[in-house]
Amino acid sequence: MTTSWKEDQQDNPHFQNQEEQSTIAILHNLLNQTATPELAAAQITSTYEPCLLQGRTDLCLLWRLICLAVIHPMTTHQNLEELAEMLVYISRSPDVMANGKVVGENGREYWHDLPEFSFWFMEYTMSVNPIESIDEGWARISWSQQARRFEVANCFGAILLGRIDPNLALKVSRGLNRLALETIRDALEVSIKTPAQIRRTGIYIPAAAQWFIHSSSRIWAFCKNKEGYEGERVWKQWLGGSDGSNPIWLGDDGFSVERWRFWKERFVAVLEIEGGDGCVFDHARRAAKAMDDAEQEGTLR
Repeated sequence: MTTSWKEDQQDNPHFQNQEEQSTIAILHNLLNQTATPELAAAQITSTYEPCLLQGRTDLCLLWRLICLAVIHPMTTHQNLEELAEMLVYISRSPDVMANGKVVGENGREYWHDLPEFSFWFMEYTMSVNPIESIDEGWARISWSQQARRFEVANCFGAILLGRIDPNLALKVSRGLNRLALETIRDALEVSIKTPAQIRRTGIYIPAAAQWFIHSSSRIWAFCKNKEGYEGERVWKQWLGGSDGSNPIWLGDDGFSVERWRFWKERFVAVLEIEGGDGCVFDHARRAAKAMDDAEQEGTLR
């Protein structure tokens, strides 16, 4: 991670409060490996606890800084792992108590729920510009930049999902599993036939693959336990934007073993696309293998 991230954030008018300036320095040290995730977590919680005790419970700027670090162009995979581990340590921090009650925000408690982190993570990192907006220069991002950012964001989410303790941070786990389901659905539950649809896989397939490469055991457990299962409710919205199609998964909503099998079949189908991208093939192959490994691991237990 270069100093440009630190300098950009220090000059950002949104981050001029003392707490955010301190957080910038803390994250800079973490990303440059001069601080451990455990130390960074302790420093962040001590920085914001006075705010929480004063009733300033909306920490969206903290979450935004972490998200900006996640999607920075110079962020490495090791950086993602360290950021995720830092959040795990934050979730394990002692409850913040005021007047005999745990301080919270929107029904979520500090620190084990990481209040509103999943929401702000989705807002700041998980959006995808329409392909035509990128092609016609309306978006402030190139095709390759969009693909990388979306893949990195989903990679981070998958790493965090695989490490967070659902018994301690259930609401965090549920927020991340919803993000996983949305990305996987958008990647695998649409037709991949036309040139535009095939091109679209360059953004969505590597991103969806991250959830299986880094947290396949957790996703498999969700499917076996029917997490988020809503019976016969079927997704009716049009997926994939102008390059998508009507949904091709016609089963029930939520996680299920049937849907897991459908996703694995779709990854295999991606490998048979003529004119597809080698990077897409590689991610589809790795995801399918991770799914096989998760099933095998579950059988051996």
